[in-house]
Amino acid sequence: MGLINDKCTFKEGGLVNIFRFLTDPSPGGYQDKNRLVRWLVARCSIFPANVWTAARIVAPIFIIPAYYWSSILSLILFALFAATDFIDGKVARHRGQASNVGAWLDPLADKVFVVVCFYWFGLIARPILSVELFWLFTGVELGGRVIVGIVWKIRRSKIDVKAKWYGKIKFGLQIALGAWLLLTYIVSWTPKTLLDVCLALITLLTAVSVASHIWNIPEPFCKKN
Repeated sequence: MGLINDKCTFKEGGLVNIFRFLTDPSPGGYQDKNRLVRWLVARCSIFPANVWTAARIVAPIFIIPAYYWSSILSLILFALFAATDFIDGKVARHRGQASNVGAWLDPLADKVFVVVCFYWFGLIARPILSVELFWLFTGVELGGRVIVGIVWKIRRSKIDVKAKWYGKIKFGLQIALGAWLLLTYIVSWTPKTLLDVCLALITLLTAVSVASHIWNIPEPFCKKN
């Protein structure tokens, strides 16, 4: 059994297989209309999806020290780690490894990633975010996840954490705000009011997302007689 599949394997060895691995646009199970996406997913599938998800949890360990050496490097690392949110689910489907663990780890990784980066770059390294808004956002983001998990556990319902459209917008705004915070160190421009408005909007979307997950929780599955 090859690293990706029978079309893309290193077991046979040789430069031919390496060339095939780098150029075959769609080896494996995941199929996307975009040829570049298929190629990228196939390449990234050399690692399990949970590795890409966990990368966001440990990302601040690399991003924060990098900032004190180069703000631009820190911004690049932030963008690269954020991109793992795009790839992990596709890799899981490509490898046939989609699981409840991954479904819960993915949003947890997003939350740890953005909360730590917001805290460090918005409050510690340079206090430009509203302290009250940040802690409100953190409480809704992390507390909401705990509440949803408890409700799902009590009702013993099937896990369904598929992101809604507003959840995707929320994460997109979170990444934009994180990048914006880092850009303020590069261009020496601090639009504090706009940053706070963006964080307030993110907090509102987070609350909507939490409420939606609770409201849409299905009835518990009944055992068949």
